[in-house]
Amino acid sequence: MNSPSLYNKILQNLKEGREYRIAFIGDSLTSAESIFPNWRAIFEYIFKLSFEEYIEDWRIFEWNLKFFNYSLDACTTKEFFKSLNTSLSEVNPDLYLIMGTCNNFLLGFKISVYVKNMEEIFNIIEKKQKDCVYVPDIYSKDEKKNYESLNLTKQAFSLKKPESVQIINGHEIFKNHDIDKIYTLIEEGVLDCRHPNAFGHVCIAKMFLEGAFGIKVNENLFFEEMSKGDVKWPKWEN
Repeated sequence: MNSPSLYNKILQNLKEGREYRIAFIGDSLTSAESIFPNWRAIFEYIFKLSFEEYIEDWRIFEWNLKFFNYSLDACTTKEFFKSLNTSLSEVNPDLYLIMGTCNNFLLGFKISVYVKNMEEIFNIIEKKQKDCVYVPDIYSKDEKKNYESLNLTKQAFSLKKPESVQIINGHEIFKNHDIDKIYTLIEEGVLDCRHPNAFGHVCIAKMFLEGAFGIKVNENLFFEEMSKGDVKWPKWEN
């Protein structure tokens, strides 16, 4: 578990009455138009309500925490620059949650391209005095992708990065999940081995919430409550 220092930083920001903006950057794992609620929506819900313990007035965290999606289906780290620069000019986020991308391999990019792109992105984030949580990739049911994912993850932890950037090993975290429970989506009669289902998206949200902010999430409890259809405020802790 990482130190929740970033969480405390955001909490102080909210207590002082300032708006705090979070941007998502990634490929299809983050845009996730085919899944609802996807991990972005789940993250927003749990993250906002986690501040109830520390802030009495619900409007402070409900109104001042803003979320923006700049993810692009099928994109590579090359397109991350477009998302980053667009978000900086439009909403100027305080924090970036970035995930991906093995799509670099699909287009035949050398690993050196990935390293160059991500280090430049981290450099921009540092110069703009922003924070970032980065997950290189998650484990899947696709053997070829997992080989690429492991390679990407190893390179990620060797990247030059500022202290404002946290890296989470999503490959190892998801490797320890029940993969058969996470990859069940069928498209045209074929199992999708790369894109997680709704439960898998709860697990992605859990990965970010626990790894970067120290917010404990019981993924089974939350998914069960969320799936009932008659629970207004699904719980994420026992």
